[in-house]
Amino acid sequence: MLILSFLFSKQVLLGMLLGACLFVPWNQRRTYFCLRLVLSVAALMAVSGFIDNSPALTWTRLLLNTLLIYLQILVCFDCSLLHAVFYTTCALCRTAYHQQVGLYACVLAAADTGLDEFLCHSPAFAAV
Repeated sequence: MLILSFLFSKQVLLGMLLGACLFVPWNQRRTYFCLRLVLSVAALMAVSGFIDNSPALTWTRLLLNTLLIYLQILVCFDCSLLHAVFYTTCALCRTAYHQQVGLYACVLAAADTGLDEFLCHSPAFAAV
């Protein structure tokens, strides 16, 4: 249960990491890549723990997580600053798309279980 709780709490950040893996140039890895990757992911998780518990706004937390992914790409891969911005943006877009598709899947699943009947008889949706 502890592992699932951790994964769900870091869902956006892990999605961005996996999204970045789709776009980064794997043939341009820096020396000691595995060590850099492990240390940067550990640092990313540690710093994101402070960011997630901060009273900052949601968009500020997302911006800081995006900056952390950007720095991780620069540390692990031999690419220019502009290319790192591109890879980070692709990772962010992929994460946003994935969350949108997940939301639609939840809505469709709720419609199959009879939640649509509740919405039709709800006073808030009576005028619709």
